[in-house]
Order: sequence, then structure tokens, then C-alpha cells
Amino acid sequence: MDPLFGVANSFHVGAYQLAINAGADLTHLSDNLSTERDALVYRAYIALGSHQARRTARGQCRPHAALGLP
Repeated sequence: MDPLFGVANSFHVGAYQLAINAGADLTHLSDNLSTERDALVYRAYIALGSHQARRTARGQCRPHAALGLP
């Protein structure tokens, strides 16, 4: 099963806050999955209008890493 299913599904149906919360609950992911999770969480923040968001409820959102930037 895809560990990011809940985050991705919530994001795609427009439940952005739920996507952020689900992403914050996911720990111990591989680097690739962590990057994908961070991208989805940051996109959810943008969809909510929180363009300056840097942190999730439990962890550090890394938008530069999620977007593949240095």
C-alpha cells in the first residue's frame, strides 16, 4: 500500500487541512517519499493561502527540497 495515499487523496479532493495533518503524521519515510510528502503538504498550504508557511504541526516543511531546489 502507498504510505502517501491519505495525503495525496486528501489533497486531490480539496481537503487541504486534512492533507497537511496526514503529512505531519508520516515519519520514517525514505528520502523520495519524504520529498513527495513535503511537496504535497506545501502545495496544500499554498491552496489554503498560506504561502509563507514553513512548518507543519509536528515537523519542518522543506519547500525547497520538495521542489528540488538547493
